[in-house]
Amino acid sequence: MATIKYEVLKHNMRKDKTWNVVIRVTHKRVMKYIPTTVFVTRDELTSSFKIKNFQKREKCEDILRIYRKRIEEENLEFNDMSADELIRRITRKDIVKPTFIDFSDYYENWIKSNEDEIKGMGNYKTALHSFQKFMGRKVIDCNEITVRLMESYVKWLGDRHRAANLYTICIKRVFNDARETYNDNLDGEEVIKRSLEFFDPPVHVCTEKRAISLEHLRALAAIPDEERSNSSRNIARDVFLISFMMMGANSIDIFSCKWDGEGNITYDRAKTKDRRPESSSSHIHCSCLSSRSMRVCWIRRSVMYSVSTACTTILLHSVTT
Repeated sequence: MATIKYEVLKHNMRKDKTWNVVIRVTHKRVMKYIPTTVFVTRDELTSSFKIKNFQKREKCEDILRIYRKRIEEENLEFNDMSADELIRRITRKDIVKPTFIDFSDYYENWIKSNEDEIKGMGNYKTALHSFQKFMGRKVIDCNEITVRLMESYVKWLGDRHRAANLYTICIKRVFNDARETYNDNLDGEEVIKRSLEFFDPPVHVCTEKRAISLEHLRALAAIPDEERSNSSRNIARDVFLISFMMMGANSIDIFSCKWDGEGNITYDRAKTKDRRPESSSSHIHCSCLSSRSMRVCWIRRSVMYSVSTACTTILLHSVTT
């Protein structure tokens, strides 16, 4: 049976006139010494080289308790091992494995790492803020995230069906990435034990497309100019008509398009230009577009971006009433 105790070896004085406390292990009549991180001075020792400093004695006792526990775990009554093997086993370094993974922290680092590669990163940021609001805190353990929690989150979003679809897709993607990262270890241990394998983001049902009648379109085109400068109604009318003649071009594309003054318009769609070949441009010939109509393309950006579907809806309402 192995015995163990701490002691100070008189002949082991260091250059700075201190002694390192060692643990003496005796097994099968063989003595081995294990160094510690405890050092004592001559004033902290008795004449027989026993430690008299209370705090350092307690520290040594704590170390002994750990080694004794590890020796007990080896079941030496049934295992035949040498003193060297015993020392190797009881001095092993414990690997502290993470038990808490902050999902928000991982999520934010994931965004920084993928910001230049993934389109629509703003949606990922908004999804995280929404999820944190639902949880009522920013610190979220990955092992808290379950299928039931995600279903509760969907209910919390209510009738925001597009958000429920988009946000849960973002959260599930980052969660799966975190799970793959932390569970890919040599021990094969599942650090993140939860899984969203059986959670399906709700399907977003697109609103049925509605087309205005030819009569409404003609009525919109016939709306006269308001006298005041920078009239929102004038801008809304012109943007709508130009977008219609450009086969549904977005406002940003109208703002950045090139017009040659003869009805020829060229533009690269801003939303997809990075995903298409550089030479891929849209060319439209609209001889009916006058200089008056195209002036909207040179209006200040702040005014241009203020034009929205709501403006067009107001115009439609004024026509029908």
